[in-house]
Amino acid sequence: MYIGIIPLIIFIVFLYSYLKDPRRIINGFLFNLFICSFLLFCVVASIQSDHYFIRLIVIIPLIALLVMIPFAIVALMFGLFLNARVLMKREGRRLANSLTLLVAIGILLFMLLPIISPASLFSRHLQPIFGGISLITFYFFIHLSNFLSAYFLYQFNRPTYHQDFIIVLGSGLINDKVPPLLASRIQKAIDFYHKQAALTSPPTIIFSGGQGPDENLPEAEAMQQYALDKGIPIEHTL
Repeated sequence: MYIGIIPLIIFIVFLYSYLKDPRRIINGFLFNLFICSFLLFCVVASIQSDHYFIRLIVIIPLIALLVMIPFAIVALMFGLFLNARVLMKREGRRLANSLTLLVAIGILLFMLLPIISPASLFSRHLQPIFGGISLITFYFFIHLSNFLSAYFLYQFNRPTYHQDFIIVLGSGLINDKVPPLLASRIQKAIDFYHKQAALTSPPTIIFSGGQGPDENLPEAEAMQQYALDKGIPIEHTL
């Protein structure tokens, strides 16, 4: 079937993009596009097939997938609420730490809108506005799904142990101390440092972070001191 060429081409493009740079968000978009086109191919193939068993093999997983999607959305919403609670408790109540909370609230509103139907409470002249809001919301969730897919795919990326530098990005201090989230980033670099040092020459860890108006020292200096306290030689830090 010629329609099977489409998911094959999309998969090749995705594979090329991922191998070239696994950090790109477009990898998530290409992967989602491949999955959707492959599912469409399976549906078309099952419809055109004369074998009842082949139809069942395709249709039953699709039905299971459609049933799981609402539960997955609800689970994602609760996970985002929990993540926001933990993040704000450990890192403080800042806008950057509230993004997952805003996304969770957006998902909740998106699920409640069909039930409440706010467009019916206003004039017909305002209903196109609600249609535009729905399109914007749908567009936002497409980007969210692309980001989550790209994040999932990036977990399979395993850098080789012959790096010259490791860059650790700052995320703010609390009382001039490294908070848990930032500490976990530094610990990732320290773990990679020790693994590479056991095999080849150790890399240099570069700490990046400026000094905020409520901080008495730059983030990079606090991060460096944290690494020194963990046993990293100062000559291997920058």
